[in-house]
Amino acid sequence: MEIRKLRGILVAVAASAMTMMAMDVVAQAPPGGGGPPMDKAGMTQRLALDDAALKLTADQKAKIDKILDAYIADQTKMRAQMTPGSPPSQEAMGAMRASREKLNADVGAVLNDAQKTTWQAAMAARRPAGPPGGGAPPR
Repeated sequence: MEIRKLRGILVAVAASAMTMMAMDVVAQAPPGGGGPPMDKAGMTQRLALDDAALKLTADQKAKIDKILDAYIADQTKMRAQMTPGSPPSQEAMGAMRASREKLNADVGAVLNDAQKTTWQAAMAARRPAGPPGGGAPPR
């Protein structure tokens, strides 16, 4: 009988600990819902703009920095308008997609043809396999 009581207490303690950890994770979520906060270094890496093979000039780097700053400010503003814990509206998703397309076009406009080819190859190499958003590829 004592073993059953002890087992019940251990299960209750474990469940409480898991609940507390889950609450801590939720409390640390960024405001505005919609993923981790963005920074220029992370975006530079994510977009493969840190690839040495691009051989960016100082002028190109400065232009790309300005483009990234504008994109991050735009995305941060859009994310702040989202409801935490809820999926973004179709309108918000469209606006974010348009902003991302503008970012790619603006960066592409700074690069010469050889750099664009290198950049596209580097981005493709960093892109995870499978469909966007994860999950199994369609059959």
